Order: sequence, then C-alpha cells, then structure tokens
Amino acid sequence: MKFDSICVPRPYAIAVIMPTRGRTQMLFDSIRSLILNADDVSRIQVLLAFDEDDDVGYPFYQSKIKPWMEQAGVAQAAWKTPRLGYRRLHDYYNFLALQAKADWIVGWNDDARMDSPAWDSEILNYKGQFRLLAFRSNHDHPYAIFPVIPSDWINVLGHYSLHNQTDAWISQIAYALDIYQSIQSYVTHERADLVQGVAEDATYNEREYLEGDASNPADFVHPEVSRARWQDTDRLAWYLDRIGQPTRWLDVLAGRQQPFDRMLANDTKGYLKTWNLNQPTA
Repeated sequence: MKFDSICVPRPYAIAVIMPTRGRTQMLFDSIRSLILNADDVSRIQVLLAFDEDDDVGYPFYQSKIKPWMEQAGVAQAAWKTPRLGYRRLHDYYNFLALQAKADWIVGWNDDARMDSPAWDSEILNYKGQFRLLAFRSNHDHPYAIFPVIPSDWINVLGHYSLHNQTDAWISQIAYALDIYQSIQSYVTHERADLVQGVAEDATYNEREYLEGDASNPADFVHPEVSRARWQDTDRLAWYLDRIGQPTRWLDVLAGRQQPFDRMLANDTKGYLKTWNLNQPTA
C-alpha cells in the first residue's frame, strides 16, 4: 500500500475516512446520514477503503452509493487495498488520513449513523483550535468512538494510529494533553451488541480485540505499545507548545498530574475499571 504525502492547501473543511468490508445497505445508510444531516455538503470529502477481495461492498458502492453521492455533489474517492483485517484496522485509517485534503478528519464506521443536523457546522465552530472533538453516542464511553481531529495531527505524526484500537489510541493522547472536547452532535453506533434488531454479520464476527492483556506484545496496554503512544503524545505536545497552546504534558511526565483523571471521571459505565492504564513515559 503506497502512502502519498498530504496536499496543501486543503480544499475541504471535513474529510470522513472509513474502511469498509462486505456491507451494502448499512454502508449506504451510514453515508446518507452524514450527507443528509450536513449543512453544506460542498465542504465535505468522503474517503473509503475496500479490501481488494470485497466482491460485495465495492460493487454496491460502484453501482449505488457512488452515483448517489455524485448527484448530491459530494467529493469522494475510494481505494481497493490489500486485505489487512481487523488486526491492522489502523493501517486502513492511516492510508485514508494521508489522502485527506481537509482541515478536520472524522474517523467513521460503516455501522454508524449520524443523528444530528448541522454536525459539520458544529465541528467548524472549533476552527483554529487543536482539539479532539468527540460526538455523543449510544456507547456512553469515555473515548471518542468516532474521533474528529485536526489535519495537523496527521501532519505532525505522519499517521492516524499505531494500533487497531484507534479510538482508544487517539482518545488517551487527547486526555493526557487535556485537549479532549465533547460536542453535542449525536451518533448511533448500529453494532449488533449495542442496538436491538441489528444482526451480526461476517465483518462483525471477524473483529479481533487487542485490549487489556499487558503480556501480549500486540495488545494496546503492552508496555512497548504504550510507549509508542506516549511518544506520539510527546510529539503533539511539542507542536502545541510551538503554536502557543498550553498542555499539561510536562506535569504528567513529572508525576504532578494524573493524565487520565477526566477520562476516568467520564467512565460512568466502568468500561476501564479493570485496565492497567500505564503511566506515560515518552
């Protein structure tokens, strides 16, 4: 998979990036929910990644979804990539993020539905601010399940995430830097274990979670993976210092500030209560 450099200037305000596999109407409904609830579709770019062996989702996109988006005036692009699987989900997002030509990047799922009108305008209320914007959702999770990040996040790091738990990767960085910002727009994640009546499918059943086992070198909380995450945090802290935006990162590193106090306060359902949240060391 070839990664191209980011193009500047950026002609769009918001890029929605979404890997997808084997889904048809669910994917179409997800895209329609974004477009029909947007104030101005001309400022939105939709970028999709399909596995090269996806003989269900990609043909449906070509025959149904792409013509609909063209008629709606939505900028779009789609790529067929090698099949990387859920273990390398972040590499799909990394690829798409590097293709984005927008000021903000929305990490999206094909089983998500935007329920709020004017969601694009709400994002743009934060123009000029370097923050992670977090939609409200039916997860009620302390993470931004569908993170909205400024494109300079990618410019600084050169990637979106280094682990398949992309929402956890980005959210923990944002909490440690104190740049996590909840917003009002609401998303329903129509995942089989969250929404009654949504059937499991092959894509859902192939998920492989790597969270919570510090003895597994591929796991999100393994010390080496955590170290890589905090190196990302350190680079972003350096950038924020350069642009004059204060963070609490030096206090975190010195042990004067707990990096996850806000995250744990937002964990009203106890998702993270059994996790070993390793102390950042950049």
